[in-house]
Amino acid sequence: MKKMDIKETTLRDVIAVLFRHKAVIISSFFVIMTTVYIATELRTPVYEAQVKMLLSRMTQRDIRTGGPQDTKDFGFGSPIDTVIEMVTAKPVMERVVNALRLDNRPLDFERRFAPRLKRILIDRSMEKFKSALDKMNPTERQAYLFQNALEQLSGQVEAYQAGETSLFIINVRDFDPEIAVILANSISRSYVIFDLEQQIADLQLVYGEKHSTIQKLQQHINKLEETLDGRLIPDIEAIGPAGVKIVAQARESSPVAMKPSTSGLRAIAFIMSIMSGVVIAFGIEHFKQTFSSPRDIETHLNVPLLGSIPKTRGRKNSTLNDNFSPDAKVSEAYQHLSNQLYFYVKERHFKSIVIINTDSAEVAPSVVANLSYCLSHTFNGNTGLKVLLIDANVSSSSRNHIADADNKIGLTDVLNGRVSFEDSIQSLDSNLNIITSGNTSVHPLALLETSVMSDVIKMAEESYDLVFIYWHVHVKNLSDMLAVSALTDGVVIVLNEGETRRLVIKDIINRLEEKKSNVIGVILNNRKFPLPDIVYKLT
Repeated sequence: MKKMDIKETTLRDVIAVLFRHKAVIISSFFVIMTTVYIATELRTPVYEAQVKMLLSRMTQRDIRTGGPQDTKDFGFGSPIDTVIEMVTAKPVMERVVNALRLDNRPLDFERRFAPRLKRILIDRSMEKFKSALDKMNPTERQAYLFQNALEQLSGQVEAYQAGETSLFIINVRDFDPEIAVILANSISRSYVIFDLEQQIADLQLVYGEKHSTIQKLQQHINKLEETLDGRLIPDIEAIGPAGVKIVAQARESSPVAMKPSTSGLRAIAFIMSIMSGVVIAFGIEHFKQTFSSPRDIETHLNVPLLGSIPKTRGRKNSTLNDNFSPDAKVSEAYQHLSNQLYFYVKERHFKSIVIINTDSAEVAPSVVANLSYCLSHTFNGNTGLKVLLIDANVSSSSRNHIADADNKIGLTDVLNGRVSFEDSIQSLDSNLNIITSGNTSVHPLALLETSVMSDVIKMAEESYDLVFIYWHVHVKNLSDMLAVSALTDGVVIVLNEGETRRLVIKDIINRLEEKKSNVIGVILNNRKFPLPDIVYKLT
């Protein structure tokens, strides 16, 4: 039979892979979306507010000393790096905690803004937290709450330089957008106060406490302390005489939710879950070691595909005419396969064919029985052939015989000389006979390699139009099959979709070719059609 060329990958092949592994894609989608959903339900929305500040070139201290002091000259790095680091200094944070009474903030403040699942976790953690607080005396409790508020506030603040400029940004996060604005403004002013206090300390060493400059700076500090509640103040007051100046205050319209948002995360997860499922599906397809489509046979085996048998649901492989209802897919598949084989054997005058499989012991009997049934009956204008089946499974005896054929007398009895070839034949249907395997205690290879087996095949070829010798072979023991296949006109291999391993079949084909056996082709059994029927009809 003419060997098929390897086809290029088509759109249908790609879609078939997706449908074949749809369970993987759906599972990937479900797992990722569920994980992200739970993660977002545990993620309380957070808002950010920013204050833009400027590191001034001249301070009152610099005016006194004759110019700004560049810490780079002393090997301490950039001045703005020091300023940024000092934003979260303890004196700055403590002043804000005291001014806004953050230590009196409810411990479960986040609960008001949290998703339902997160609220459950917060409630459980609060029970343990409150239980620990109840064991403290009032002084210990107040100190603990203050320290807790201080640590939380420090964790909410981030400061960074704005490009290669003298500007830096104080970024504050909070669950409440209004409080985020208040905290940002309060922290920026607290830092300005901290800077002014450093200037006063330096000036006092030179001029004492009564100097007019010191008094002016103290007055500005007093005014700023009144604004630590975070409310907006005139820009001129925000600038002030400090070495760091507030350029842009945080405003109520300025806070933004941190990105990505919950809806954004879920949208990304939706896309990524589908993409990951597709990638996994193609990964499985690429690395799998079994045959899952006719294309796999064309790609990995240098033998033709004779046909494929659809997988039947709800029952085991049927034999003889069980499958042949007028419109059954299985019936059509067998008729197409038998039609192919009919013309093949007629053109080449083949009389004997070995049919083997390596998976289930039921596969070869089922396929060969139904194929023989078609060939032995008139179909498509073709005259039915007289067919003989020979069960060569002498090592597994009666497990593999067809239908209700009696296995008391069979092939082993003929090979042992206990019965004649004619007496071992049983009738299954018009034009269709069988010789079962029989029983033996002798090693099967010793029987199958005898000249008697060659005589049996010759007698069968003389009496019948076509002889099928079927086998469930074991990869580790191919000697008996190889010996018999050399006596026949060719070998047909039955593969089970998703079960038969590529390397096993490649090894068998190589062994057969070494013995100069003619590998006619492959039958793909239990084929699954992942795409809707209309796709196969239209393409």
